[in-house]
Amino acid sequence: MNGFKKCCVAAVFFALNPLTAYAAQENNTSFYADSLSLSEGLDSAVMSAFFQAADSITLGSMNKVKIKEDDAYYAVTDLRLNAGKLNVVLDTDKVAAVLEKYGAHAWQGLSDPIIVWMYESGPDSGSFVGSELSSFAGAFVRSADNYKYRLMFPLLDLEDIQSVTYDTLTKADNGTLVTASKRYGSYFVIAAVVKHLDDGNILINCRLLDKDGKILYDFTGDGSETVLADNQAKAIAGALSKLQQVNTTTAAAIEDPDKLGAHEEFVRLKLYGINNLNDLVSFERVLSGIGVEGNINCAMVSDSDAFIVDVYTKLDPASLDGSLEPSSEFSKIEPFAYRYNHGTAKLNPQISSVGRASAQRPDTRVADLASSPVNFPASLSAY
Repeated sequence: MNGFKKCCVAAVFFALNPLTAYAAQENNTSFYADSLSLSEGLDSAVMSAFFQAADSITLGSMNKVKIKEDDAYYAVTDLRLNAGKLNVVLDTDKVAAVLEKYGAHAWQGLSDPIIVWMYESGPDSGSFVGSELSSFAGAFVRSADNYKYRLMFPLLDLEDIQSVTYDTLTKADNGTLVTASKRYGSYFVIAAVVKHLDDGNILINCRLLDKDGKILYDFTGDGSETVLADNQAKAIAGALSKLQQVNTTTAAAIEDPDKLGAHEEFVRLKLYGINNLNDLVSFERVLSGIGVEGNINCAMVSDSDAFIVDVYTKLDPASLDGSLEPSSEFSKIEPFAYRYNHGTAKLNPQISSVGRASAQRPDTRVADLASSPVNFPASLSAY
């Protein structure tokens, strides 16, 4: 059991105040799972919470994915007991990063609304859907919201009426649609023609376009309003998720902890000879002294007794590597890997290395000058 899991166990048995769903959901990167049974143990409950969170961002594609317990705990931010049940809060950004590690695509949602041009017809007449939503349009909006994106409908003012007609939708005049949609500032456009059938079901043609008129999704079929609203909303979310850029910073930190050098927003270094937190502070001062400005983030402790450090700087990675090499503060081991020569502390004699926690060493700890243990945060212990 890794260090974070040990810490979680302590949280379960000592933090007995119940969480509230409202508090957890205020942070849109948090997922809240409550009242989980502990009958099969803590690990089983946490895994259940992880898969609940995963299902919420993978659109149901988690069936064949096997996640290791350590990776599930990486995404946990809080555990509490409430009346004998377990409440779990997970960071969905970290859940997504874990899923990427296992090749499962995570859907993060879309912040900007999508413009919907929808024409509905019955036995005798038809019209475009605007501010007053029909029964189907309302169900479509609610389903889209559940899949983490929003829909908006046109004003249907004179400009819209002159630009978009029934023929525009049925003849797939995508160029006209995207041109008429520009005033709404939406990157994506949904075009839907809905026909109400005599048996109470509907027949729908629904397609998703990007701002250039490229068709990203196209469907024609019939069924009940409720089922089709949810199916279409989910399918469109799936099409959008394929276009979504992966959070490369978070994913890289889990996927390849020893990938050194240039990343999108930082330069990753491996540092040996870092024995306590003061050494990390000293390292940051050394960087500043040689003209490297940027925030320092300790990403993890590697299995090879080294700290993986991310330097958020605008300096070219090769220039950063070249600045460290001639400095007497460091001995270069390989590109972007150095030994810090002026560490001030020695490891606690009872702990032979800095690395992953274990059953024998429940925390990743190092000693300061007074031989007092320094407990690293759980996230460092886990990775």
